Amino acid sequence: MDLKPFFLAVFALILPCVFLNAQDLNYYHYTVDDGLPSSQVDDIVQDNYGNLWFSTDHGLSRYNGYEFKNYTIADGLPSNSIFKFFKQPNGEIWATTFSKKVFIIQGKNPVFKPYPYNGVLASVPDPCITICMHVTKNNSLLMSFVNRPGYIHIDEKGKIISNTVEHSFGLNRTAVV
Repeated sequence: MDLKPFFLAVFALILPCVFLNAQDLNYYHYTVDDGLPSSQVDDIVQDNYGNLWFSTDHGLSRYNGYEFKNYTIADGLPSNSIFKFFKQPNGEIWATTFSKKVFIIQGKNPVFKPYPYNGVLASVPDPCITICMHVTKNNSLLMSFVNRPGYIHIDEKGKIISNTVEHSFGLNRTAVV
C-alpha cells in the first residue's frame, strides 16, 4: 500500500494552516481608572459619529476612541442612574433611567432633551425597568418592562393610548385607558 498520496493530502491541508493567521480580536476592559464614572455599565451604544456611549449608575459616558467625557444631572441629564439605550433610525439615542424618566441624546456635540411626557411615565407602578422601547414615526412611544407584564403606549401629545402594565402585586390590570 502506497501511503505517499495520503501524506501529500495531509501535508496539503496542514501547510496552509501554518501560514494563515486569524485576525486577533481586541478586547479592552475599561474601568474608572480609564475615565468611566462607574464600574457598573448597564448598556453600550455607538452613535452615528463613531462615539461609544456607556450607561452607568453614576451618569453617562461618551468615549471617542481616546478619552471619556462624562455627563451628569449638572449637564442636563434627568438622573445619574442611566439604564438602557434605544437608537433610532434618525440617529437619535433614546435613553431610560432607573427613575422612569426618558431622555434623548441628539447631535455631534450632544444635547440632552428630556422626553416631554416623563410625568405620564410616573404613573407606571414602581419598580419598572424598561426592557423595550419603540418610537413611531409620529413620536408616539411604546414601552415594556423587564419586571412588569404589559406595556404602555403614549401618543405624540402625551395621552395614554393603552396601559396594560400590571399594578401593585399583580392583583389588577388596566386594559385600555
